[in-house]
Amino acid sequence: MAFKPINFSAYITESLKGASKSLPLYPTAQEDLMSLLNADGDYTLAHIIGKDTYEVIRLRRVANYIYVDRALSGTDAAHHHKGSQVIAASPLAFALVIELTGSTVT
Repeated sequence: MAFKPINFSAYITESLKGASKSLPLYPTAQEDLMSLLNADGDYTLAHIIGKDTYEVIRLRRVANYIYVDRALSGTDAAHHHKGSQVIAASPLAFALVIELTGSTVT
C-alpha cells in the first residue's frame, strides 16, 4: 500500500449516504482517479465538502475499484448531497489539521 499525493477534484453525481464505500463520480472523473491511483493498494487522502457537510476520507484502489474509507480524522460519515465536491488533500493540509486539533488520520 503506497500513499500517493495527487491533484484531484470532482463532484459527486448522486447523494452519498453515511455507510457508502464507493463514490458516485462521472465516468471521466473515475477514470482520472484510477489513472492517478494506478497500482493496487495505492491510496490518497481527500475531503468531501458540501453545502453544510465536511468529511475526511481515504481513497484506496483495490484491483479495478476505488474504495472509500470514511470518517477519518475525527469527522463523521455524513450524508453528502449530489454536487458535493471531492478534493484530494495535500499531506501538508492534513499535517496542519492534525497539529491544530491533536487528532490523527486513522
